Amino acid sequence: MSMTAAANAEDITVDPRALACLTTGFKELPSVIEKADFTCVESLTLLSELSIHARIGLNLWQLLGAATRTAVAINLHRRDDVYLPTVFGLAYSESHNSAEIAAHNQRRKDLFWALYSLDRLAAFILNRPPSLADTDVDVDLPPATMWPEGKYATLSSEALWTHHIQSRRLYGQIQIALDVRARRSNDDGEMSAQEVISGYMQQVQQWYMKSRFNSTVIPFSEESVKRHVLDDIQYHQMVISLHQPSGLVPDISSTSLATLYRSATLSVGLFHHAASRKQLNIHWVNLHQAFTSCTTLIYCVRQHQIRADLKAPPEEKISAIMAQCREVISLFGGVGPIVQQYKTLLTILIEAFQAQRPSPATPSDISRESLAETSPAVINQLSPSSGMDFDMAMTFNPEMFPGIAEGAFLDGPSNILSPTYWMDNGQVGPERGVESTSSGGSRAERTSVSSGAHT
Repeated sequence: MSMTAAANAEDITVDPRALACLTTGFKELPSVIEKADFTCVESLTLLSELSIHARIGLNLWQLLGAATRTAVAINLHRRDDVYLPTVFGLAYSESHNSAEIAAHNQRRKDLFWALYSLDRLAAFILNRPPSLADTDVDVDLPPATMWPEGKYATLSSEALWTHHIQSRRLYGQIQIALDVRARRSNDDGEMSAQEVISGYMQQVQQWYMKSRFNSTVIPFSEESVKRHVLDDIQYHQMVISLHQPSGLVPDISSTSLATLYRSATLSVGLFHHAASRKQLNIHWVNLHQAFTSCTTLIYCVRQHQIRADLKAPPEEKISAIMAQCREVISLFGGVGPIVQQYKTLLTILIEAFQAQRPSPATPSDISRESLAETSPAVINQLSPSSGMDFDMAMTFNPEMFPGIAEGAFLDGPSNILSPTYWMDNGQVGPERGVESTSSGGSRAERTSVSSGAHT
């Protein structure tokens, strides 16, 4: 009940029925999670999903960690011949009804992939490693139902769910690949940075083109349009992540910048289109991705101004970009108080950008000591919201906006809040730190767990 209300962008703290269900659920939670079993994983996964849609005072990262470890403890991530004997015994095929076994097995697969989807989304959004490595997972994917053939394609829930899981798997793989420390023990370690990025770009493009939304005519409906828009959003989020400055590639080329600029522009436009037409769930994950798309776009505009080999956009276009970014964040007003923090950050960023005259310059290092400190009042205003599960230090990609990776919002002023970062005499160079910054109708709808943080 609470999950349904939250997913519909209702305030579950004022809806008496949803609030009553939530209160009752919390009272029963200790007895539910005291034992490592299927019900425990199911409950923690549902709470993880709910924490994305509503302020329930629980930490998403901790919930997912507990859910994943419990899932591993009961072999939820393993193939059938490993998992089923732990539930039905070694001779399960003889002692239990085959239909009962099949129903339970399908339910546990739906639950696992819902949890997996949430874990990969959190890793991608929060800039943290996944809780479970792909190499440890050998449970079957949902049935590989082919997209229906013919002139008009219908929506296959199995195909959509698999398509969704594949995008989340790419989320996790990209997050790991962009982390230099993780790549030291990764099979990709001997590949050049550009080869790694090109390889993942190819996978992203293949994923995108596998959707029948992009390869055939489908019956026009509100749902089909929404699904196509969500595919586009996920695609551009992955493109942005691969081409923005990261631990893998701290200093991007002008060619990569052009790709980044295009995807950021399209991503901001897509968020504006989808949010204004209510084709997007209004929760903090989508708010966060919309915000990072805006900051990436502003970064690209500034780079076009200061790089001698690039042409700066005309002033009227820059003004339109800034106005659109402000409007996009305002469209997420239903998320709650956290929206105001994002608005404040964006305003400071835009004002810092506008305070500098655009003049081409060769980027050079800028010492942290040269950056002016931000007013403590501003820092206090931007402190993490007590009810949210992530901190504002994760808001920016630190390779584009240095100073964030070390908890600047928690321990001291952030460099990005200083107008001197936008001065023409330089930007942070190679000495920067190495840390960096949808959905589908699913089979899981048949379980008590949703398919996981639909974007």
